[in-house]
Amino acid sequence: MIERIYRQFKQPSSVFGFASALTWNEDFSERAVKKHAKLLEASDNQKRKVWILFEKSTKQTAPRSLTSPQYSLVFTNISIPQKLKAENVQNFLLAQLPFLPAIFMQPIADVDANLIRVFLHSEDNPAKFYYNITEHFVKCLSGDLKLAAKFVGRTIFFLHYESQAQGKNMDILSSEGVDTLITKVYEPYALRFKDYLGKTILGFCVEPPDFLSCEPANLNKLPWTPEFPNYFSKVKGYNLLEMLPLLFYDSYDSASVRHDFWQVLTLMFAEICLARLRDWAHGYSVKLALTQPLLARSLTRNPLPLFKEADIPAVHEPDVKSNLPSSKRLILFKQAISIAGQFHKPYTLLRKSHRPNHETALVKWVNDLHWASIAGSNRFGYSFRFDDPRGQTFDVYLRRLSYILSHGQRCCNLLVLNPVGSLWGKFGYKDYHWINSELASISDALIHSHHDFDFGDEHLIAVFSQVKRRGKNLIIGDTSYSTVLIPPCINLQGKTVDVLRRFTSVRGKLIAMEPLPYLMDGRAGDYPYPLERLLHSRRTTILRGTQEEKLRQLEMLLDDRIGEYGIEIYARPENLKAKSILKHHRKHKELDICLLLNADPNQIDALIEIKGELHVEEWSLESGEKYEPVQWHADSRTYVELQFLPWQARLLIISN
Repeated sequence: MIERIYRQFKQPSSVFGFASALTWNEDFSERAVKKHAKLLEASDNQKRKVWILFEKSTKQTAPRSLTSPQYSLVFTNISIPQKLKAENVQNFLLAQLPFLPAIFMQPIADVDANLIRVFLHSEDNPAKFYYNITEHFVKCLSGDLKLAAKFVGRTIFFLHYESQAQGKNMDILSSEGVDTLITKVYEPYALRFKDYLGKTILGFCVEPPDFLSCEPANLNKLPWTPEFPNYFSKVKGYNLLEMLPLLFYDSYDSASVRHDFWQVLTLMFAEICLARLRDWAHGYSVKLALTQPLLARSLTRNPLPLFKEADIPAVHEPDVKSNLPSSKRLILFKQAISIAGQFHKPYTLLRKSHRPNHETALVKWVNDLHWASIAGSNRFGYSFRFDDPRGQTFDVYLRRLSYILSHGQRCCNLLVLNPVGSLWGKFGYKDYHWINSELASISDALIHSHHDFDFGDEHLIAVFSQVKRRGKNLIIGDTSYSTVLIPPCINLQGKTVDVLRRFTSVRGKLIAMEPLPYLMDGRAGDYPYPLERLLHSRRTTILRGTQEEKLRQLEMLLDDRIGEYGIEIYARPENLKAKSILKHHRKHKELDICLLLNADPNQIDALIEIKGELHVEEWSLESGEKYEPVQWHADSRTYVELQFLPWQARLLIISN
């Protein structure tokens, strides 16, 4: 088997080559079609695959529907002056809400109940600070002075949804809107270039829309669709329309309602838009890739359920300057890679927009690819020109890298809960970014201490997880975990708590790092009692202290708990753990595949310790040749000496 793998490694198939990204802006003029067809033909002649990206166009507005919703839920807080006369209330409200006449031009009885909700603020009842007065408000506008007098000196919450200008955006949160998107945007392209679909064209790339971010640009405006209330009630079992003020106004139950709103919005987009686009793409024998940009705003939405609905999870390094540190980039990489492993996706794609234009940039470009490979990416797409000699040089290199990293599964036994639910419950611009900062520190510490990990989405855990007594494991899809880490956060879902309780009951290892969550489903008080019992049970290990102390405790626990994979790396001559050498370890039948990367600007002499008396070969990614490094056996261990140049990647194949 190893010889067959090596032969294919030395001359890897073009299937594993880099895929270029071609943009299309819906310009079906003869000149644009010929230009695009020429690029596809050139790619086909060179046996290169491409992904199609629909570019935002100033002439055609449909692609913009993937960036902003057609509808928005708008919140307006109106305080009616104490000295205002009853007969002036109507004019005052019309002045504050200039869009009201358009809403009420139709007969009052025909006003869409989903279009408008009006609530009266109650200062005397902290348990319920608002009352639905929509019917009374309509009568007030119709000239009822008795009701108008009761509004004087009171505060009113007015909620309605507004639509973008006709034709500007499509409602991609509705089945009808997605069908329109397919008909107007995707189908014309598929019909015009159908000869390339499934052959040269691998599929279509889409990005998660900005409106899924729980940090909207306008705090008084949230994404909406007329179908949302019914979908919400099916998922959560209560009427959101009667709870709307809690989305905008801080109160006892606000965190719970906000948490549910953002979770259901994400699930709705995944099910109604992405799943529909994916099924349409399959009809043309192509795939749908969801590409997450490596930008800070990506940390404020939850891509894990979205990646599950797509065929290919991908990350995208846009052609813009980003100051996002590598530790937070690692979070975004791992989100895509985790879903690929858990739900048996063919591969994870890294797509880079820019081309290196000088030698220094080229070195950094290659280093970025190595770093992404360590994180778990095993396919690459970038924008080299077809005739670029550098692209041809790196093609074989990347084909070898993609080929070998497509074998087997990553050696990963640690699941880290994704804490995005804690961000969902926040109000306004409260600084909850410490949650992502803590998560970034943990991710960085784990990868430098040679402990691979996956992220777990709470909704997917609730739906797809199993707890196995034999093996003491939590299983999500195709991946099994013996240890679960709760990172610093403020909220866990009740269904997650139930799964973790069953996990600890079969002696699975649960680690929680302070600050501990104190809300369950966004609720406080007695409701989170099961969470308290879980966190303070004898089978849960709580890490306390400074951040440095907590990370050191975590590393020691994992060294003891997840040492069964048996590959450790030391820096000589001190023989201390070489934390600047990063590791991607895969298991393929009886083979261990280990990609090592020196992330240090200095040369490092390393000693590799492997559990068991085994045989080690090094396969060169540059030449395809194989070598036997200096190695020896002692105390049922195999030791290998390697010297790493700055940012050098080396591939070890370990066999019996």
